[in-house]
Amino acid sequence: MGNMFGVSGILYWMVFDNGLMHVAKLTTTTIFKAHMKNIPTSRGFSRYDFEDRNGHACSMQKSSIATEDCIWLGIDDADPQIMIPNEGWKKYDIPEEVLLHTRMHLNKEQVRELLPHLMAFVSDGELE
Repeated sequence: MGNMFGVSGILYWMVFDNGLMHVAKLTTTTIFKAHMKNIPTSRGFSRYDFEDRNGHACSMQKSSIATEDCIWLGIDDADPQIMIPNEGWKKYDIPEEVLLHTRMHLNKEQVRELLPHLMAFVSDGELE
């Protein structure tokens, strides 16, 4: 497990390993791997497209909300399916009147609260 701290607006991740202290500066380079594609929206907002472990299209995008800094994060398509006996999972067409939420709308404080848990998972594979 490590600790995250900020200095002059820059985030750092600190891990102790065998008595040695390792410090990593968290930048877009260290957070976003090459498999994430930066494709701005038609309105010019930053958007990163990527696939999850199961190959589903996901994205992280700067929100257009004007009252605070937020991002959208999650899977792009709910891909509803139904189990058909003796056939398996099949695409399920939902009525147009049904709304499915697939992405989280997170503000900076919510992301700040998630980061230590995500970084701990990256470090040792556990949620702490």
